[in-house]
Amino acid sequence: MGVRIGKNDVVAPGAEVRLLPGMHIYVTRAKSVRMIFGGDERLVYTRAGTVREFLREIGIEPQEGDRIFPSLNDPIRKGMTVSFVTFRDGVEFTEERLGYSTVYEDDQNMVEGEQRLVAAGVEGLIRREYRVTRLNGVETGRELVSEVWFRASDEVIAVGTRVPSTPAPSSSGPAVTFEGLSCVETMNVYATSYTAASAGGSGVTATGTGVYRGIIAVDPRVIPLGTQMWIPGYGYGIAADTGGSVVGAFIDLGYGPDDVIDWQSKYVDICMLG
Repeated sequence: MGVRIGKNDVVAPGAEVRLLPGMHIYVTRAKSVRMIFGGDERLVYTRAGTVREFLREIGIEPQEGDRIFPSLNDPIRKGMTVSFVTFRDGVEFTEERLGYSTVYEDDQNMVEGEQRLVAAGVEGLIRREYRVTRLNGVETGRELVSEVWFRASDEVIAVGTRVPSTPAPSSSGPAVTFEGLSCVETMNVYATSYTAASAGGSGVTATGTGVYRGIIAVDPRVIPLGTQMWIPGYGYGIAADTGGSVVGAFIDLGYGPDDVIDWQSKYVDICMLG
């Protein structure tokens, strides 16, 4: 018969089926279609009956707004051109982080050099909603629909400004009675506590002793090393150590590694025993 079969044509029954008298053989011809999609052009062979069936055959599902020529219900003809342009109109969101600032506030109830966190900082946020249109995946329009601001909250840190007063030099007057003790003088100081571990040093004081209960770190310009004293709530001690942060009317009460630290930092009147 001289029937030529192309590689995209379909023969039914198949070519391997044995011929019998009176058998009918059907040949479905594939049609060549020039497909234009996303700016690309290619030649496609199809046995689809309509443009809609052709698009589904090559894995394209049209959506509302897409631009298709010819129409979806047009029949496929050999050598025809099918042009498909995607049109997408949707909503997109963006978020922009806003940093917070740090504000320092003076606090006269704290000793100079001390700091305390009053309020933690919280980042802000700008959330924007856009309506975006795209042709073949390329953005062609962007319209701001809404914008919501979440303001940042500043970090607030209190900074101590109180400078402990330097006591007046002791007079040669009579001793002062203090809690039943005979004091050379009394002095109002700010007292904190420390251990060898918390001080971060070698564990040896400025006078060569270890750090244990009864060892007091002082500013030698205010309280001479070797001075014995009584601290209410702590007991007897001796000025035997110094420290970089121990300045002015400020003392640091020593504790050993196994001692229970029962001291709360505060201002206190102490008794100088000599």
